[in-house]
Amino acid sequence: MRAFTFDQVSDDTLLGELAALVARDRETTAALLAYLAEVDERALYLPAACSSMHAYCVSVLHFAEEVAFKRIRAARTARRFPVIFEAIADGRMHVTGVVMLAPHLREDNVEELLAAASHASKAEIEKLVARLAPPPDLPEQITRIPGNGHANEMLQMDPDPVHGKVDLDPVTGKVDLDPVTRKVDPDPAPDRARVTARSPLRYGLQVTIGEATRDKLLRAQALLRHRNPSGDLEVVLDRALDVLLAALEKEKLGKTSRPRAAKARSAEADPRNVPNEVRRAVSERDGEQCAFVSDEGVRCIERGFLELDHRTLVCRGGQPTVDGLRWLCSPHNQFEAERVLGKNFMREKRARRAAANPLAREETAETMARDADEPITVHVDAVAQRQGAGDHACAARPDAEPEAAVELDREVTLAMRGMGFGAGETSRAMVDSAGAPATTFEARLRAALASWRTSRGTRCSEGPFDEAAFRLTTALSSMAAPAAAVEMC
Repeated sequence: MRAFTFDQVSDDTLLGELAALVARDRETTAALLAYLAEVDERALYLPAACSSMHAYCVSVLHFAEEVAFKRIRAARTARRFPVIFEAIADGRMHVTGVVMLAPHLREDNVEELLAAASHASKAEIEKLVARLAPPPDLPEQITRIPGNGHANEMLQMDPDPVHGKVDLDPVTGKVDLDPVTRKVDPDPAPDRARVTARSPLRYGLQVTIGEATRDKLLRAQALLRHRNPSGDLEVVLDRALDVLLAALEKEKLGKTSRPRAAKARSAEADPRNVPNEVRRAVSERDGEQCAFVSDEGVRCIERGFLELDHRTLVCRGGQPTVDGLRWLCSPHNQFEAERVLGKNFMREKRARRAAANPLAREETAETMARDADEPITVHVDAVAQRQGAGDHACAARPDAEPEAAVELDREVTLAMRGMGFGAGETSRAMVDSAGAPATTFEARLRAALASWRTSRGTRCSEGPFDEAAFRLTTALSSMAAPAAAVEMC
């Protein structure tokens, strides 16, 4: 261990070395943010069994929670506006200042705001932000002063509705308990909920609620008076959570006080329909925790946003059995899908889903933003085309619309290539399975895989399939499909 002793160091030398250390620290901070931004962009936290960049910073890099949030926010902002890296490296900006300015930075004002905030303290940047976006007036509030310890005297009333957000506040690092969305709220707002440790077994809970929620709480408090004469809100909350957890366990995990015997499944049963007894067994085995394990043997600790994942794809014959299922958090479920089906395929699926469903745009915004800087290159090998340039998959499936049939074959082609199938075998499988009555992605992929299994021992000339791929490229270029560069393999 290095001993920091300065008995023989002069004042001038001490000040000079301190200034040099500060300069190096600023340069190191800028480099650290650049590396964090790139790791975040590539989502390299997922293979390390972390469900988010924040979890990676806390669990692997051992940052404090609030430090992790500040650095991640600053890194993402600096990636959008690279001039910030230089401002941090030369000492004109500090990380806290970048976080405070982040919601207000745009391409047309970033230089101006950085100049205005140059070498400014946190208090000075707060004044600058207040001029940019004046904060709303404090809400009118009437709060009774606690007297004899009655629980209802601690119930504060706030007329403002609660707009949910998740994550810590980017500046203060305080917890917001409402998990509505994974995106950090860009607008600074007062803390609406936080839990503070008061003693080893006691916690203080503070939360802002709406009028309807307050009325429910007061009604529950009144109805429970015979069992809770003092009206203690802790007792009310504890009883309410017991009821809520029982309902959620039944809905999500298939738990019940009177489990039924397992029924025999028919061959035609939907493999995505998971029986409750299987849900219970998988939940008990996985412990209501993401089951993803990194190559180093580290398991993801995420317990929220869990989804049942088929270890073997449904289109490859995966069944809803205890051994065939596992709980994965949403980020690792997407990561496994990208690893099996290909990143380009999953990216396009998310983009089309967001375009078709406005509610999905918000859910996929962060993932799509991460992928936005990477060019989308679609390798189209072939599609079921037996006739001229205007004929495609719908010639064999007359019940399908022409553009829908081409798009369906395009998705299946991308999926097979993402699974590792070569260009030639994918082309043959697509052409040989063109006559299958398939109008859904799963059915079309099943048909293509079945054709591949049937003919994998044979070899065919590549010529007809290259010609089919060319015709598909021509057809796709004339369609209003998502922008993509189409290349021949």
